[in-house]
Amino acid sequence: MVSLATSESSRPRPSSACRSRSTPGRGDGDRGAAGGAGPVTFYIEWHTLGSACSTMAHLVSLRVHGTLERLPSLKVLLIEGGIAWLPGTLWRLDTNRRALRSDTPWLEHKPSEVAREQVRFSTQPLEHTDGHDKLLWEMLEAAGARDVLCFASDYPHWDFDDPAFMLKAAARGLARARPAQERRGALWRAPRPRRHMSGWHDVGSLADLERDGHVVARVEGREVGVVAVGGELRGVRNRCPHRGGLLCLGTVEHRVIGVPGGYDLTDQLVLRCPWHGWEFDPVTGACLDDPALRVAVYPAKDVGERVSLTYEVVPSTL
Repeated sequence: MVSLATSESSRPRPSSACRSRSTPGRGDGDRGAAGGAGPVTFYIEWHTLGSACSTMAHLVSLRVHGTLERLPSLKVLLIEGGIAWLPGTLWRLDTNRRALRSDTPWLEHKPSEVAREQVRFSTQPLEHTDGHDKLLWEMLEAAGARDVLCFASDYPHWDFDDPAFMLKAAARGLARARPAQERRGALWRAPRPRRHMSGWHDVGSLADLERDGHVVARVEGREVGVVAVGGELRGVRNRCPHRGGLLCLGTVEHRVIGVPGGYDLTDQLVLRCPWHGWEFDPVTGACLDDPALRVAVYPAKDVGERVSLTYEVVPSTL
């Protein structure tokens, strides 16, 4: 696997290794400007547009300059650019090829056909649809995902996709996409509620909690943790409901608000997931980024030099 070289005009040029033999080329998003609005000011601008816009530019440039037709054995993997934009871009390119054929007369085949033969895309980052799974699977079908999509986790970056979570999500989505008569047994079955034992459970030492900011243990088959929040101890399920991140390994910090050009810290303490930065109220378990999500929280306390947690509701601690 070799990377695509990029000239000053952002035109992708296969390296000599690609040209001399059937070596796959790899291209990822440009780390420069996110588009025609000039250099970005905030990281969120680049993270939203930079990779996707750059990947679109690489794909169209590879196609219209005839690179894929001159090198029919060349295989290209475009990573970290998403895929939701692919159907519309290829449809538009196919239309423009017909209308502007005099501009690129060497394009003998539809760009979409050639691209799907020689180009592959990574799942990370796969666009989120905020619970509208039907739209996601319709988009993937339109993009020809069964033939062009390759799994990628992007580990260890902060926004990486956990393979176990992605496989389960894919299984659920594929099951929903099947006719009703084929769904039986295809969906992932949710585990039955556990009958929790009463009482308090030891989850670690107070010294470890003070040193690391958390302790984590497995209690009755469930991984939970305890974090310190403003001088009090809070038990939390060690699994972020967003993408399955190890939530207790995150940080307790003040929630940030602000207006363009300025930031302020609120008095509200939140537990921030170490994977994707989603924030949760460690007292109620409510997700501050998506009200539909919630993490289980439990009463916790220190007993001598140990830390304990209970699954029972203890009114005096809530």
